[in-house]
Amino acid sequence: MALGLFAFALAVRFVYLCESSDNPTFETPVADAQNYDLLARALVDGEAMDEDFFWQPVFYPSFLALVYYLSGSSMIFVKILGALLGSVSCVLTYQLGRMVFDRRTGVAAGLIVALYGPLIYYEAELFATGWAVFWSVVLLLFFLKAPSSKGLGFHLALGACGALAVLTRPTFLPFFVAGVVWLGIVIYRQAT
Repeated sequence: MALGLFAFALAVRFVYLCESSDNPTFETPVADAQNYDLLARALVDGEAMDEDFFWQPVFYPSFLALVYYLSGSSMIFVKILGALLGSVSCVLTYQLGRMVFDRRTGVAAGLIVALYGPLIYYEAELFATGWAVFWSVVLLLFFLKAPSSKGLGFHLALGACGALAVLTRPTFLPFFVAGVVWLGIVIYRQAT
């Protein structure tokens, strides 16, 4: 089911990419996307970071710079990675729905994410929205599995995901702090 959902979500996103390739802004970003693009290109060119780099959260321009560096500044490669990330988010949403409710709910939740138009649009643009959705689902999955996990590596991965989420969108910080407090209470209760 997860593989089928991934393939379906990826097909929907690739169809959107093909359909939107005639859009004048497909390879010429505007507004915030243009700002991310310029920041990433400056990083790739080795320019010093100035206050403009820290005007928005730093994760996405850093990620974009890495992708540009590896792909020769290919914007289409960034958009394909966005489609892949969005498809992974669909599968993770399916897993979350299945874990919290049942398989049918997981399938419905995964399909909703796979077909949600605004999300498909934002994943195909130079915005951090796709990453924010990904971190949201990953953090929920981590927090739900954390009380039964005994390994230090799992909790370190939870912390790393939380940090990356906050670097993507600072609004994750209150959620992450609340999740850590909740987890501490649950672990304390399990120990007593």
